[in-house]
Amino acid sequence: MTCQQELVYELLLVTEPGFVETSHAEEIAQLRAEHGALRWIGARFGWSQVANCMVPNELVAVEALRAEPTEPDRRSGWKYLPESSDAVMPEEGVLNASGYRVGRSGLPRTERYQALRTVMEEPLPRGFHPDYAVQWGEPMTRVRLMKTANTLAANARNARKRAASMDRAIEHWESDLKWLRQEYGELARGLPWPITEIW
Repeated sequence: MTCQQELVYELLLVTEPGFVETSHAEEIAQLRAEHGALRWIGARFGWSQVANCMVPNELVAVEALRAEPTEPDRRSGWKYLPESSDAVMPEEGVLNASGYRVGRSGLPRTERYQALRTVMEEPLPRGFHPDYAVQWGEPMTRVRLMKTANTLAANARNARKRAASMDRAIEHWESDLKWLRQEYGELARGLPWPITEIW
């Protein structure tokens, strides 16, 4: 699954929410409540119609996209919600959740900066393992800044060890690391800034 909406929709195609196992019902209800499109589907058609495949997919896709986004969705810069996992280190981390991408298929500079602002300035989206999330600290703190900087620097160092050419990605990580230090200069003052070279 690529997102929570798809997960819930697939579950609804199998069984109506009223007949979901008790252990899952609360989680599914919470997911439905957090997403405007899912709320709209339930209110417009009723879950039993969705579960029994009586709603044309094209109609759901078009009209649900017209649904007004919720206030949190409007404010948030996060592009993706992490998939819940028992693993402390998720396959897709905080930078990915912000939409941050580098290299030949990466984002333009201004969009990378915006993604990094999301990482620095917004609370983490729910879904990350607590032991992983705590490593990032609170928004606009030195802990969050250093975790972000260390992640960018580690990505660049690891890329240098690979046989495949990742020069463009390394260039982006290094450039973004410098920008991060300038953009959050007050927080960065006196911190041991990470390096991207391999010694």
